[in-house]
Amino acid sequence: MNDAQSGSVPDLTAALQRGRLWRKIRKQKILLCFSIPFVIWAIVFCYAPIWGWIMAFQDYNPGKGIMGSAWVGFKHFQTFSRMKCYLRCSATHWRSAC
Repeated sequence: MNDAQSGSVPDLTAALQRGRLWRKIRKQKILLCFSIPFVIWAIVFCYAPIWGWIMAFQDYNPGKGIMGSAWVGFKHFQTFSRMKCYLRCSATHWRSAC
């Protein structure tokens, strides 16, 4: 087999697979339309809150934003656990959560 033949076979296969993919998408467009609201819901309510979780481990500065703020690790959690109201606050939280 020469180089010209070996180079053209994957290109042809990829083109055929792309054609099949678009055919499947066209056949299942109603299913895709029904799944778009769920995908949007999952992004908004499952992935967007993760940015708030990241802020808990940062010394957040609104001017610098999430990516520019300094990482402090568990500093804020340690400070909270040393507070006088820690046990009362955490007990109230766990009672209301259960």
